[in-house]
Amino acid sequence: MSSAPCRTLVLLPPLGHDSALYAPLAGALGDRAEVQALDYPGFGARALGTFDYTAPALFERLLDDVRAQLTERGVARAPYALGGVSLGATLSIALAGQLAHPPAQLLLMASGGRRVARIRRETVRTAIYERGAAAFAREHLGLDHGDLERSSLRQHIGLDGPGVRTYFAHYFDQIWNPRDFDARAVAATQMLDAALDVDLEDALRANRIPAALLWGDADRIFNAKHTERLRELIAHSVLHVLPGVGHYPPLECPAHVADIFLRTTCGAPLATPESLDS
Repeated sequence: MSSAPCRTLVLLPPLGHDSALYAPLAGALGDRAEVQALDYPGFGARALGTFDYTAPALFERLLDDVRAQLTERGVARAPYALGGVSLGATLSIALAGQLAHPPAQLLLMASGGRRVARIRRETVRTAIYERGAAAFAREHLGLDHGDLERSSLRQHIGLDGPGVRTYFAHYFDQIWNPRDFDARAVAATQMLDAALDVDLEDALRANRIPAALLWGDADRIFNAKHTERLRELIAHSVLHVLPGVGHYPPLECPAHVADIFLRTTCGAPLATPESLDS
């Protein structure tokens, strides 16, 4: 692994979101690091093209798509870090060990990666089947109201602020606009369904890439027990607990996330855990 510091951070979005989620983090990093935030097919500025979210082996095909984007952007020409929030972090874990030029560091925020309990998988799949993709996406992704404060999505945000408000105006008005809503609802529900079966414990045990784990203690999707288990599985990792932060650290506390990244860049020693209060 190169001892040169990472100056490129590649980020994958969480479920139902696009690359604009990382704009506050890119602003906080400024010219100290380049953020390359990717999009899934049919999200952000990317056309859906021939990508079929309903075809088999979706998770594997999403990994192939991300791998192709990294190749197209020439990311592996210098040391880079790879990560994301939630599903984006999960995909980063799966992808890291499969790349010819792997990242020098992982930045895993509000990360999944462990298999969902059977009863919860069955409950979610039953809900998707009974309600249909559009109705389920509207409820699960907090699209039940266009006002953030009145949306169920608000419960997943711990620290409010300008970045949160700006992004979620984009979330409601641009990502989930009426023209693209149905197609994106199918994509999101299919990604969720595929993620329910993901179990990366073997990959986590085999991982040798240093990882910074960021978890907000107001996260209602992944709890402390889940996150601590991830830390135990990843040999070279440090867990940073963010008090009061919910499921979206790059939106809620971008300056602190930027600081953690810069202090744990490739070739630098992993920083000791710190909180927002330190």
